[in-house]
Amino acid sequence: MRLTKEMGMLVMSAALAGCGGGGGGDAGTASAPLAGGSTTVTTDSLRNGEGVYEGALSNGMVHDTIVLEDGSYYSFYGTGATNAFVVKGSLQGTGTGLNGVFASTNLRDYMADGTTASGSLGATYTAQPTFNGYVSEGSQPTVTFTGAALSATNYVYASAPVFSNIVGTWPLTSIAGVATTVTVAADNTFSGNSAGCTFTGTITPRPSGKNIYNVTMAFGGAPCASPNQAATGIALDYLISGGKRQLLIVGADATRANGIVLIGAK
Repeated sequence: MRLTKEMGMLVMSAALAGCGGGGGGDAGTASAPLAGGSTTVTTDSLRNGEGVYEGALSNGMVHDTIVLEDGSYYSFYGTGATNAFVVKGSLQGTGTGLNGVFASTNLRDYMADGTTASGSLGATYTAQPTFNGYVSEGSQPTVTFTGAALSATNYVYASAPVFSNIVGTWPLTSIAGVATTVTVAADNTFSGNSAGCTFTGTITPRPSGKNIYNVTMAFGGAPCASPNQAATGIALDYLISGGKRQLLIVGADATRANGIVLIGAK
């Protein structure tokens, strides 16, 4: 897993200008084998590991990880900061959760230089909820992680999202550190600009009723790195210190060649 500290600031969408590429459950299982992992979702009493988690990586970084009811997951990794989470990369994929074990073999790691890596993710999950496991990417050293639910005073996954919290103009940053302005309107649409690359989209609550939004994005022409292409993903917001709210937007295009990661606070 290429989660090295030398990567530097990484909050860039590969689809934006300036980038060239790309709980619940049974707790009785102590390990998370990946062999034969499937992208078919199987329901269990602990919701397949569904939830939003934060925790530490064995390489000294921290992460926020979202596991959805359909088995798809999105993870941000980076460093902590006084008033914000400094993202240095994003993992995305789809897995299967059953009897306390979550497994995925189609992980994609979107990195600072615009390249991507493929790999696997395995985890165990409990009803607390917790989500602990590892990521493996080819010949790279395996990175382990721990995860627990975000503080209920900052974010509650099981509650309905409050859309008024994200309406307005957000000063976000892309993975490569490019300033990106996104304006969210009351009609669930948004528009943005990143170094001359313009884009529009929608941001709507997920049908599950959980505190997550579905996101669609359509990019304009040049200088966007993926001109006239579309992408889908998710977004969430939560309270951080100083009474500010942090907005995370993550997704990918249809081929998963280009990842989208935007983060900011106001």
